[in-house]
Amino acid sequence: MPTGRSHHPRRTRGKRFAVLDPATGAAFDEAPDQRPDELDAVVDRAHAAWLGRRADPVARTMALLAAADADVEVERIADRLFWAAFRNCGQVCMAVKRGYAPVRLHSEVVQALARRAKSVVVGPGLEAGSEPGPVNNSAHLARVEHCTAQALADGARAVAGGHRLDRPGCFFAPTILADVPPDSPVVVAEQLGPVLPVLPYGSLDEAVERANGTGFGLGGSVWGADLDRAEAVADRLVCGTAWINHDAELSVHRPDEAGR
Repeated sequence: MPTGRSHHPRRTRGKRFAVLDPATGAAFDEAPDQRPDELDAVVDRAHAAWLGRRADPVARTMALLAAADADVEVERIADRLFWAAFRNCGQVCMAVKRGYAPVRLHSEVVQALARRAKSVVVGPGLEAGSEPGPVNNSAHLARVEHCTAQALADGARAVAGGHRLDRPGCFFAPTILADVPPDSPVVVAEQLGPVLPVLPYGSLDEAVERANGTGFGLGGSVWGADLDRAEAVADRLVCGTAWINHDAELSVHRPDEAGR
């Protein structure tokens, strides 16, 4: 919001804008030179404040789970899963923010997603053929870059991407991360950018426990050929909405959507 008090503030060259930190009420400057660690600190405080006001885990914002069940046909769902994470360059609250795949399929899932990450054309929305666009602003680009660099420093491996693009604008290469420590910020926080960590699991019980072991809970998705089994897993996710074999697709037949 603009820092001026006028209802119709005069646009002045060099005018600075600020947002309020919900935890402290202080104005937080989102200037391009803002340090990534300062951005992280504000996000963490805002998240803590939100959790304090809304104790119900179903009401919290969440990094979405995409759990590839052991019977899933990877190539059949890879396009949908990729765009569930990378639409609008990952800057969607309900976009998939972390993925879990069974150990025996983990490498196949990672490679399928990496192929798509490497093949998409990143560019401005008005440029013919471009698909994912830029990160919203330079401050957020620095935060995404910082989050990714921290994961790589912790031992993660960038199978695709892992860096900003060498071109004008706030462009970050679509990134697929493997070998990510489960306590890495890119897993336990919300990166809100074109970066997807894919983690292996040994059993569905383990996958569900790890998916629910977070302070987030907006939604989740389960991917598998056995729909009864997928539905049983979805019933165990502690989140607002759980989808099966797709993600964040809302229906006008839902009572809370029909009136909007």
